[in-house]
Amino acid sequence: MENKIDVNITLAMPEDAENLINLLEQLKTESDTFTIDPELGEMSVQQQAQQIMC
Repeated sequence: MENKIDVNITLAMPEDAENLINLLEQLKTESDTFTIDPELGEMSVQQQAQQIMC
């Protein structure tokens, strides 16, 4: 039997900044398959929102 999963991928928006920071912090503890900037934990939600817009 085949399981079908729909996935929607969208660009991050400034209002996603806090959730993005939280996700990346969680992934840092769960995986070593990618590298995350060590300064991520020092970035404020407002700074992340500005970064998303770049």
